[in-house]
Amino acid sequence: MSIEGQITDQSELEEILESFPDGISHAFGYGSGVFAQTDQDAQTSTPDEELPMIDLILSTPNAQEWHGDNLMRNPNHYSFIPRILGPGFISTVQKFGAGVYFNPMVRVGSRRKRIVKYGVIDHDILKRDLMEWDCMYIAGRMHKPTHPLIASDEITMLQQDYNLKYAISTALLLLSEKQEIQGGRNGIGIGIDIDICEIFEAVSGLSYTGDPRVAAGAEDPKKVQKLVHSKGQLDRFRNVYNHQLGRLENMGLLTMKENAVEINLMEISTRNVLHNSLPPNLRRDTEHLFSHAHTHASLESGIVAHDKVKLTTQVLTESLTKIVGPAAKAQSAKGLITAGVYKSIRYAAAKFSKGAMKGIL
Repeated sequence: MSIEGQITDQSELEEILESFPDGISHAFGYGSGVFAQTDQDAQTSTPDEELPMIDLILSTPNAQEWHGDNLMRNPNHYSFIPRILGPGFISTVQKFGAGVYFNPMVRVGSRRKRIVKYGVIDHDILKRDLMEWDCMYIAGRMHKPTHPLIASDEITMLQQDYNLKYAISTALLLLSEKQEIQGGRNGIGIGIDIDICEIFEAVSGLSYTGDPRVAAGAEDPKKVQKLVHSKGQLDRFRNVYNHQLGRLENMGLLTMKENAVEINLMEISTRNVLHNSLPPNLRRDTEHLFSHAHTHASLESGIVAHDKVKLTTQVLTESLTKIVGPAAKAQSAKGLITAGVYKSIRYAAAKFSKGAMKGIL
């Protein structure tokens, strides 16, 4: 994997991980504290205190036991109420929303103290999210490049066989309208070239669909573009999705080019394969748009009617909103308990400074 644009190396991430108790089954780093999301972030001359916060996800088979050990080792990571009420309370709070307990804005590391936000998730909940997209909270983070620290063979397999397959299939179906615009009504029977960056941007945007933080301006409006176009990211995305794109090419659905994918997203047989590769909830919500009765009028030509393409995009977007929105709201509300009022305000201010209030705060 490319190291271009990586601002926190493996040794430092491993050192940070050593600050936590054993019992972690899967762990990875992500976000602007690991991979630069602007050219400025990647500057080696940046003072330590100005480096972006490192985001970590830690999966554990026994959250209550792990939090108990972590309370003894790192009590200052927890806000007042969870610290007083103990691991039973913490693991109960963790189960709400997306099933993740975040400790944000803590200083970790011995070589240099880095600001870290780490989320703890139960191993079985992570498995379910990868397989079913029931909230797509951590699964959505895993649509983008991450830096593996502890690898569970089981999670790695589910990531490839379910989560990434779902992501590329959903993204391609959402890009179908592009073929109508580019090819026109007379050209929809042939394949078009879609820039590989557009596909990765569509993939990256899935987990932000319906996220209230985006609507409120608490996320950088250029977040998706930065995720794909910052230094080294395109190579990382290619590495993440190489197997899935290769799988679709071997099936004859697309042709890989140097910086593009040639595919006919209006072809019924192609769309049916992509639909069958959606997660159960999205497949169920769009089933009526892919049934034999619904596509019967288009079967002779093998090309789906243009109005069905637009409707599919609308239904998929609504379905993603129903998945992402509730979990994101619940996780935000939990922050007042897990992070405490003071850290919640600081964290929200930092988020807004990258979003709607950029240039003001």
